[in-house]
Amino acid sequence: MTVYRCDICHMAENRDEVKLGSDDDSARVAGWRIGASKSKERNVICPECAGTDEDYWDRRLLNVAHNSGMAGLIRNDPEEKP
Repeated sequence: MTVYRCDICHMAENRDEVKLGSDDDSARVAGWRIGASKSKERNVICPECAGTDEDYWDRRLLNVAHNSGMAGLIRNDPEEKP
């Protein structure tokens, strides 16, 4: 696993390593912006902060909640059964 942490919002994602190409290439395809600048050798910007996917973290949170059986609590419906 490779951790990508946004330099702007500091949210992080564990991304699986890929077999073809680089992990950075895989993250770029998902919308992450990774590269060097004059002030920093490696900038990492998440899709939401980069403006390429404004609902990125919302979807990630809902996917985790759904997979853990807690989606009802996120939707404010504690009576819902998974």
